[in-house]
Amino acid sequence: YLIGDLFEDEAFIQDTINWNCQVKKATIGKKLGLIFGSVTADPEKVGEDGRIQKYNTILFAQNGNWIGHSIKSLLPKYRIFDDARHFYSLRQVRDEENELYRTSKGTKGDPTDSIHDFLVPIPFQIKNGIVKIGLLICEDIWDKDYVFKPAKSLVENGADLLVSVSASPRTWQKNRKRHSVINELLKTCQVPLVYANHTGLQNTGKNLVVFDGDSTIYNTKGNIVAKTPPYAQGTFIYEFYEGMKEIQKPDEDDTKELYQAVTYGIIEAYQTLTVHMRKVHIGVSGGIDSALSLALHVNALGQENVFAYYLPGPFSSKKSLTNFKKLVLNFGVKSEVIPITTIVDAIATATRVKPDTLAFENIQARSRMEILAAKAQALGGVYVCNSNKVEIAFGYGTIYGDIAGFMCPLGDLVKREVYQLSHYLNRVIFKSQAIPKSCFSIAPSAENQKNQKDPFDYGHLSRRGYHDELVRAFIEFRRNPEWLLEKYIGGELEKEMILAPESLQKLFPSAEDFVNDLELQWKRLHTACFKRVQSPPILIVSKRSFGNDYRESMLESHFTSHYEYLKKLLLSTKKKNGRIAIYGGSFNPIAIHHRNIIRLLLGHFEKVIVVLCGKRPDKASTNIILQEHRKKMLLLDLKGFENVIIDCSDIDNNTYTPTYILDQHYQVLCPNKKIWHVVGGDIITGGAKKESEIHRIWDHGNEIWQNLNFFILERPGYDIDPADIPPKSEMLFVNDVFGSSTMIRNNIKYKKPFKHLVSRAVEEYITAKNLYK
Repeated sequence: YLIGDLFEDEAFIQDTINWNCQVKKATIGKKLGLIFGSVTADPEKVGEDGRIQKYNTILFAQNGNWIGHSIKSLLPKYRIFDDARHFYSLRQVRDEENELYRTSKGTKGDPTDSIHDFLVPIPFQIKNGIVKIGLLICEDIWDKDYVFKPAKSLVENGADLLVSVSASPRTWQKNRKRHSVINELLKTCQVPLVYANHTGLQNTGKNLVVFDGDSTIYNTKGNIVAKTPPYAQGTFIYEFYEGMKEIQKPDEDDTKELYQAVTYGIIEAYQTLTVHMRKVHIGVSGGIDSALSLALHVNALGQENVFAYYLPGPFSSKKSLTNFKKLVLNFGVKSEVIPITTIVDAIATATRVKPDTLAFENIQARSRMEILAAKAQALGGVYVCNSNKVEIAFGYGTIYGDIAGFMCPLGDLVKREVYQLSHYLNRVIFKSQAIPKSCFSIAPSAENQKNQKDPFDYGHLSRRGYHDELVRAFIEFRRNPEWLLEKYIGGELEKEMILAPESLQKLFPSAEDFVNDLELQWKRLHTACFKRVQSPPILIVSKRSFGNDYRESMLESHFTSHYEYLKKLLLSTKKKNGRIAIYGGSFNPIAIHHRNIIRLLLGHFEKVIVVLCGKRPDKASTNIILQEHRKKMLLLDLKGFENVIIDCSDIDNNTYTPTYILDQHYQVLCPNKKIWHVVGGDIITGGAKKESEIHRIWDHGNEIWQNLNFFILERPGYDIDPADIPPKSEMLFVNDVFGSSTMIRNNIKYKKPFKHLVSRAVEEYITAKNLYK
């Protein structure tokens, strides 16, 4: 499937088509129907790339004949997939035929059949009747984000059974996602489905892609009734019968699944080599990364095919050597200690590189690689790269040094997963302390300079590390510095990253420390691109891996204008301690722009008290829905916000509390704090003439204008006259805060989009309760 531009070789395509026919002939005289996926082509038609049209096709053969086929409808263009580069989809075939029809009949001609009519199930004779089978290919069942739903069309056209042939790779929690997607699909379709998935390993040149099989049969309710073991290759026989017994879903154990994927990937990767080359040479430093690499290869290839080398340099420690000796003893592998100091000194002398420089460090790393390469060539086999995902992300390694080798089996594992997998191997696979405790406790170091330590907060068995999670945020969840800074200002970042409380404070005593590290790592991520494009293929095990899975260009790092605004806001903020913000409103409903304002306020105040007002005599909108709905939406939306207090006492007591009483109330509750009231610029307009909303409408307006502390939010397009500002005020210009509750209510009323203006929780609540219609 992932064979790149080999699909452009017409001789290869023709050979594949010939073999399709050989498979078809093999069904002669057999009491079976054979369904399989392959490439087909129409040599009479030229595609948009100027080559013959090719199709990703599911074929159905019986007794030496084709009895049906279907072309893939939905072509993925994400991650490692780029079907549209080579294949025509069923949707394109339909569009092309419609266009040809219109051209031949004139512009007034009617189009031909819709794509719905192209998807017709195949009647298949079984011993007690005919079953109509709907044929689907992989992405055709992952239709959530597509307008067209192939499975639904097949069922509407009479399918009794759906069959999906797939090449769906194993990634983090992929099976849970598969089961969920198919379960939802069959709630609508209500027919059984056979999901037959590919096994094996495919190499894209930059990634090793593991296919875990895990083929499954689902009943009409979307529940599992039969399943193959993961990674199993072979023929499995299942019989359909009325009321097939459901089986339990497999245990969901992330570590076990990770172990299976990495081990299977290593085994399959070496099967691509000739027999005498199925050996591996590993540089073992005594740290946890190389220890895990050694353990995985011994487990996958056998101890007789693994060679371990300790390559000490000028700064290597006795503890590292001790760990190496324990490892080779525990695993029983051939080993050798080869000092590199003489080689390093010779190169440094020849190039006039001085010690205590980065160049001197890199000479050490490349010297180790030269030894591994020489040993691999002399004894047969390959050498591997032991880099983990954090090192690869931030370029913490030497190109043509430790970032070199046949493959990079740990390249998609953050450091916590390295420890996690090492612990699993000891506990479950080797059932001993095969990887010594000292490998877990030694401080990670390249040992290329005196007292060198890796400059990252790594995770461990008992906790998540900030830089581990930062890499996952950047790559797997496509977060950027703007998002991270927003969450940091709002006090939500530890929760989002699932870090232990106070982690960020311990790492970064000041906001400036946090910002400096964030910018450093963002720049490192982009600078290191030139190393990644020349690194070995990385085995994919996560939601997104470096390589062809994460497409990047050698661009310098970019910080958005909103990031710069947030940074300036954070670093120029006055001391927050002792300052409390009262942010009141009807929040009818609470919107994304309210959340953004709260995040900004948290950059200026120790705490933000969000006050949900009761029925206001001057605001009819507070009475258009039940008060309880406003309260529930507010609580749902702000759940988990740190340093935010929600005051719903007006709703609870069926009253309305004027601002001057609120101020008195919180002065009593917070005697040593300074209370500030957050208002928009429109509220103070006309203040110089005592014509502001505060003067005209608010209780005790003149009094509070003079005495209360106001924190005024100025939005683009609302210019404030300095003469209108109350005597005790601070102002904050807020950019990119768009929307209003009135706009949301009107959009719902007039059936316009509103989801982009509210959080998902609020959107689901509004929809469930049918509000604002």
